[in-house]
Amino acid sequence: MSTILEQLARELAASQKHATPAGSHQGPMVTGTGGLFGHGCAERDIISSRMQPSGLASMLPTDPTIYDYPLYEYVTGFTAPVGNQGGAACDDGPVAGAMKACTQTAQLGVYKFMTRELDISKVGHASCRSEMFDHRVLNDPLVEQLAGIFPTLPNQDAVMAGREVLARILMVGVAFQDELARQLYVGSGAGNEFAGLEMLVSSTKWDARTGKDCPSLASDIRNMNYACLGSVGGGDAVVRTLTSMWRNLNNNASKMNFGQTRWVIVMRTQLFHEITDIWPCMYMSQGCMSPSPNVTFNVDTGDQINLRDSMRNEKYLIIDGQRVQVVTDDALEEEVVGNGRFASDIYILPLTVRGGVQVLYWE
Repeated sequence: MSTILEQLARELAASQKHATPAGSHQGPMVTGTGGLFGHGCAERDIISSRMQPSGLASMLPTDPTIYDYPLYEYVTGFTAPVGNQGGAACDDGPVAGAMKACTQTAQLGVYKFMTRELDISKVGHASCRSEMFDHRVLNDPLVEQLAGIFPTLPNQDAVMAGREVLARILMVGVAFQDELARQLYVGSGAGNEFAGLEMLVSSTKWDARTGKDCPSLASDIRNMNYACLGSVGGGDAVVRTLTSMWRNLNNNASKMNFGQTRWVIVMRTQLFHEITDIWPCMYMSQGCMSPSPNVTFNVDTGDQINLRDSMRNEKYLIIDGQRVQVVTDDALEEEVVGNGRFASDIYILPLTVRGGVQVLYWE
């Protein structure tokens, strides 16, 4: 999102052509009578309490395209050979099977937001002599980046002179950031929306040209049926399921010759905390079977606490001795299932294959 905002700043600084506004001024103003901070005696520093979305959307690279309808080709397998092995040395052998393919596409999305119209005659107004113009936002990085709207002025003066324009561009930036972070998952592929991960990671795939089913491209989808992490058997089932999926995906990547693959597990922050509460115990005792009811297994709680804290601080889950990176993303939809219980999806996604080839990116 910062890249988009920086581009907007450069275009404004270059005085590019713009459309003539047809509406009327829309507040609120930052300074002046009725402005958000248009009063005297206030402290200089402004603190933002906005919860900025962070997660998968911000870590994916971008790859521009000039194609209106991008198509992606897959080799999905080979049919069985036809014929029999001849008995004599010069008899014909079976005819080799044919190659099968499937074409996929993903619609490009169109998203747009407008700034609130600004009456330039109101820019820089003060309500009275006591109003100060040296406000600064301590914790919103967009302010510093967009000070470049007026590149000929010193940084702080640029923020001061551009606060009214800046405030409106920040509103656009927030709208884009919030919408794209959510659309990354729930984009429907209809209208002007691109296909989000809920569509791309699917158990049903059809050929974009023929409409035929492509089962070889189906994703591994597991339904935990609202298993409670804190219930007897629920937590163990979730750990076993994630472990099974991880092994299955790595086995497939290896046999498909994808080489070194970088995986990430994506889930909501609260879910990650709940999973790391139970993961150390389940991981350390998984597969333990008592030969007698009189035998008791002991697991060191200090080791469990150390593993839990390590996974939380460094954001990973340990599976088969490997640290698998976890990306916490609160843009994931969360369902309230009652009695203080919540449910949401978990994704295991490849970012790169073959040691660095990007396979998940913004296009």
